[in-house]
Amino acid sequence: MTDSPEYRLWQWEQGASPGPWYISVFPTNRCNLRCSICWQRRVEIDYSQECTDERWMRLVDEAADLGVKEWVIVGGGEPMIRDDLVIRMCERITERGMGGRIQTNGYHFKEEHFIRLADIGWPAIVFSVDGPTQEINDMVRSKGSFAHATEHIRTFSRIRRERGVMYPKLSMSMVITRQNAPHLDRYVELAHEIGCDGVGGGHLTIEGDYCQTFVLQEEEIARFPEYVQQAEKRAKELGIDQSFGDLLRQPSGYAGKAWPPLPPKNSTGLQCTPCFEPWLSLQILADGKVGPCCVFWDTEADNIQRAPLNDIWQGLYFQKLRASMLEQRFPPYCIYCHTSFRIRDELFRTGFTRVREETLLTTAPPLKRCAFLLNKSLASVKKNGLSGALRRGKEWWQIRTKRQP
Repeated sequence: MTDSPEYRLWQWEQGASPGPWYISVFPTNRCNLRCSICWQRRVEIDYSQECTDERWMRLVDEAADLGVKEWVIVGGGEPMIRDDLVIRMCERITERGMGGRIQTNGYHFKEEHFIRLADIGWPAIVFSVDGPTQEINDMVRSKGSFAHATEHIRTFSRIRRERGVMYPKLSMSMVITRQNAPHLDRYVELAHEIGCDGVGGGHLTIEGDYCQTFVLQEEEIARFPEYVQQAEKRAKELGIDQSFGDLLRQPSGYAGKAWPPLPPKNSTGLQCTPCFEPWLSLQILADGKVGPCCVFWDTEADNIQRAPLNDIWQGLYFQKLRASMLEQRFPPYCIYCHTSFRIRDELFRTGFTRVREETLLTTAPPLKRCAFLLNKSLASVKKNGLSGALRRGKEWWQIRTKRQP
């Protein structure tokens, strides 16, 4: 069976312990901007304990040996403040057969960085731009940030054309605020104009009272589906990718409330947890602490400055975390869960169910396979009616045999 995040979940359920699919790293907490919604406004940061260049480079090889496939180089601050390190990491990641993206405010990129990333075929760069105009963006990001980000996107787009390459893919991502929500269609137009391949965003995580100016009000919440629809229409007209529709699956008012959602009834095994991150993902903070996701914060966590990555992934800290997740006991930081993780886990749940079924149909004795298909068919008839069940059965068979409807 082809390796995938869902297949690795199935392996965990069968008693194996495969490595993570994703790894997200904060090379530094230092930043050149002072964003109005940033988590750094609520904490004091010690920059003296950041991992060395040598440790970060060694981490790339440890991750490859562990089976990691995708990297996100992001930052508690701005990753390109350590620009030479980040570019060398990208080169080594590519050499070891992995991919990923850099998330950046775009300030510290130089033309030589763009050329090196283009030459190695680095998959993606995501620029944080929080509005279609300087006025809207800089209200969140800091004065001058809009001009720098858009200028560098134009430069990178030009370099791709000159070198005749498709990668890295360029995209812009915004945090949804009351200031930018009504202008998603204009945001799409800006991205197309300056040479981006796609746009996306996430709901605002309310870190403190200083975020209140940017929280969607009742009118924006009520009209948000309309704003998304306008953006989707404009993106289709311009031929640009967009993922704003995903935000409708996790309304902004959901952030920080009623989390986690209960898993489906009659769930068994790993399906009992609403969060798959501790089985699929690693987050490494600037000082080396290791957890499951980018909202994690735990002073007791393991640290790559004291142990190799494999020992941490298989170690007691992650074992306890996975056990508590299965029992639906969650760390305090889960209340800050990001929209993208919730959407990702929903997709994994569907894919994981499919992998379970495919494995059963492939490996189970004939009698058990027949019983499974009969029960599945009866459940489908009960839920969708006879004609609906027949249609879904046909679709299922066409997908399974790789035929198109």
